[in-house]
Amino acid sequence: MRRALPLLLTMAITAGLAARRVLSAGSSEPLAIAAASASPQASPRPSAHVQRAGAAVLGLLRGDLPRPGSAGLWADPERDQDGDGLSDEHEESLGSAPNNSDTDWDGLLDGDEVLVFMTSPVLADTDGDGLGDGDEVDGYRTDPRAADTDGDGLADGTELDHDHTDPARADTDGDGLFDGEELEELGTDPLCDDTDHDKLFDGEELGEIRTDPLDPDSDGDGLQDGDEVYEQGTDPLDPDSDGDGLGDGEEVFDWGTDALWPDSDEDGLLDGEEASGLSTDPLERDTDRDGLEDGEEIWDWGSDPADWDSDEDGLGDGEEARRGSLQRR
Repeated sequence: MRRALPLLLTMAITAGLAARRVLSAGSSEPLAIAAASASPQASPRPSAHVQRAGAAVLGLLRGDLPRPGSAGLWADPERDQDGDGLSDEHEESLGSAPNNSDTDWDGLLDGDEVLVFMTSPVLADTDGDGLGDGDEVDGYRTDPRAADTDGDGLADGTELDHDHTDPARADTDGDGLFDGEELEELGTDPLCDDTDHDKLFDGEELGEIRTDPLDPDSDGDGLQDGDEVYEQGTDPLDPDSDGDGLGDGEEVFDWGTDALWPDSDEDGLLDGEEASGLSTDPLERDTDRDGLEDGEEIWDWGSDPADWDSDEDGLGDGEEARRGSLQRR
C-alpha cells in the first residue's frame, strides 16, 4: 500500500485542487501553475515548498506516483539510502551519489531536482548563470533552468553580483528599457529611470520624444528636455522653437519673451530682430514712445523705432506723421 500523505501534502491540498484543474486543461507546466494559483498573493515564481507539495499532490491526482522501490518520489527507504527521493539504482543512472542526498551541494535534494525542479542533481548551477540552483529556488526566486530568467539580456548571476539589477525583472528601474539594453547598448543607468535627470524617463526619450537620455538639454538651448516638453511646450530638439532668431532658453531666461510666438509684442517685428539688430524692446510695441509702433516705423515710415525724434527736429516721429511732415515709404 502507498504511504499515508505526509503533513506537507495535507497542507497543500489547495495546490492539488489547482493541479487537477491544470490537468484537465492539458497544461505543459502544471506544477508551477498549480502552485501559483493556490497562492493568495501570486509571485512570479511559487515557493519551493509549494512547488514540492504541488508535485506530490499532482502525482496523487494522476495516479502515477512511483511505487516503493522504484526510482521516484516514494523510493523504498531500503533502496534509497540517502533518503533523497531517488532510488540508488536511479541515482547510479543519473551519476548522482546514492549516499548523498544533495550530490552537488546546491541546497536542493537530488530527488527534488529531478522530480520537481527538473534541474541537474550533479550540477550545482544547472543553467550556468553563476547562481546555485538552491539559491535560485529558495532565495532569489529565479529560474534555475534559465540563465536569464527575466529575458533582459543579462545573466541572473551578473545582475546580482555586478550590476545590482533585479534578475527577475527585465526593467529594474521601470523606465521602459530592458536592463541589458541600458547597460550594453545605450549606456544609460538601469537603476535610474531618468539617467540625465532632465525630468523625462529614459524610455520616453528614446521613444516618441526622441531626445538624448544621456544629455539633459538635447538641443543645447539652455532648457532641460523635460522642461521643454512638460512646462514650456517648446521643442526639445529645436533650439529656436518659434524661429524668431532667439534661442528658447534666451527667451525664457533673458528676455521674458514667448518662446512659442515669434513676435511677442505683435508689433510686426520678430523678437530676434528687436533684441539683436534693432535694439528695440521685443516686449514693447512702441519702444521709443513716439506714438508709432516699432514695426510701423521700420516698414511704413522709415523712421528709427528706437529714437522718438528720428530727424532731431524737435517733433516726435508720431507727431510728424500726423501733421504729414513725415512721408510714408
